Amino acid sequence: MNEPLDWNGVRDFLATVKVGSLTRAAIHLRISQPTLSRRIAALEEQLGVQLLVRGPRHFKVTEAGIRLQTIAQQMQLASRKIESDAWESRDLLGGTVRVSATEAITNAWLIEQLPGFMETYPEISIEMVTDNRLTDLLNRNSDVAIRLLRPTQKELIAKKVGVLKVGYYASVSYVEQNGVPKSADDLKGHRTIAIEGSRKFASDVDEVTRNGTTALRLRNVLGVMRAIKAGLGIGPVYCFHAERQHDLVRVLEKEPPIEMEIWLTAHPELRENPSIRAVYDFLDQCFAKQKGQFT
Repeated sequence: MNEPLDWNGVRDFLATVKVGSLTRAAIHLRISQPTLSRRIAALEEQLGVQLLVRGPRHFKVTEAGIRLQTIAQQMQLASRKIESDAWESRDLLGGTVRVSATEAITNAWLIEQLPGFMETYPEISIEMVTDNRLTDLLNRNSDVAIRLLRPTQKELIAKKVGVLKVGYYASVSYVEQNGVPKSADDLKGHRTIAIEGSRKFASDVDEVTRNGTTALRLRNVLGVMRAIKAGLGIGPVYCFHAERQHDLVRVLEKEPPIEMEIWLTAHPELRENPSIRAVYDFLDQCFAKQKGQFT
């Protein structure tokens, strides 16, 4: 190999291995799947080794691919550490802080908090990592994360900042035509909208709505809310968000809401990096000020 290594190709390879799917990796990288396949093939040709064994639906990482993944991840971490140390040595607020949260939390709450942050810290840029899966803070996929379960990695800095409640709602037009069911036993003859994703969350919803007829399944709480507003049926919505919607009606009020703990977590570097600390503290204050929505 005489030509310089294509680091963009290495980045694409890492993203593909991380998500386990060429299709999902292409979406994450905002390129087409054929383009991603060509880039990985070009990287394999440049290195002279096969990195992935491709099947009709899945792929397997070869031994050479595993070695490249390990080395590339170490270099990625080193690169981010260099960036972080550069800001720390200048003792200035600045740079980019990666914040991860689910798509629903990002759009229903987090985005609304950012104007206040940007006014206070104009020198800090925020990169949103919107993902319904858990991002790996220790590998620096994000610096700060809002999670709906308690972190298990002891190295992380974590604080419980509230409780997210999920209730059941229908549109005004739906209840005018079909009535307002008070409990799960009243759902016979009603259309329901199910959610896929977290096994516990999805199973809790399915248990309550078992007597209804599932009209639609979606992977995102915001998508569920849009379907409810369209009059497609009854489904789960974050209570704090639903209460702002004038065209939604709370139903199944005899059923207790689903509750999920909200944890604000950060990489251990928070103790040394003033920009990460600024983002973490700001979000902590936002949750504290809006405690009534998250208790």
